[in-house]
Amino acid sequence: MKRRRDETAIIHDVLSLIASDEATRTRIKTRCNLNFESTIRIINRMIQQELIVQAQLEGKITYRATDKGHKVLSQLTALSYLTGKKTY
Repeated sequence: MKRRRDETAIIHDVLSLIASDEATRTRIKTRCNLNFESTIRIINRMIQQELIVQAQLEGKITYRATDKGHKVLSQLTALSYLTGKKTY
């Protein structure tokens, strides 16, 4: 049986997705394998923590990683490497 991802793993997944390109809420939901409610909750929390920002691209609301978000992604990746556990 697969174990559930914790919130840190989900944040890593979202930051990995939007680190190089902006993404819509639907793309985040689909690519990170989340339901609608979880997607909204995670996005709102990440905006409050200043890991991502909301932008407008061609009339669509998109999200992109901030400098702080890039640093957190780097640290989470390094932590995973140092512990030898593929948790993200």
